[in-house]
Amino acid sequence: IFVGNGSASYIDKFKKDMNITNALVVTDPSREVFKAAGFRKGFSYFLNVRTVFAAVKIARSGFRQGEYTKEAGIHTQMGGVLVINKK
Repeated sequence: IFVGNGSASYIDKFKKDMNITNALVVTDPSREVFKAAGFRKGFSYFLNVRTVFAAVKIARSGFRQGEYTKEAGIHTQMGGVLVINKK
C-alpha cells in the first residue's frame, strides 16, 4: 500500500510514473497518517550533505525531478515504511 499526501486526482499519474500495477495507492491530504506514524516534515529532514551528494549522483545518471505541482502534495513530507503485523 502506498500512501501519498496529494490530491486523489494525482494517483493515476503517480502510478503511471512509478510503473505501479499491482499495489493499492491512496492519499491522505491531511497527513494524519504521516503524523501518527511519526514521519517528519520539512527541508531540514531531507536536505543535508548526504542527500545533496545523492542528488548530484542521480542527476549525473540522467534522472530529473519532474515539475512540482500542488496536486502532487507536500514534497517536504518524509515518508517511510510501516510493517503491520496482523495478530
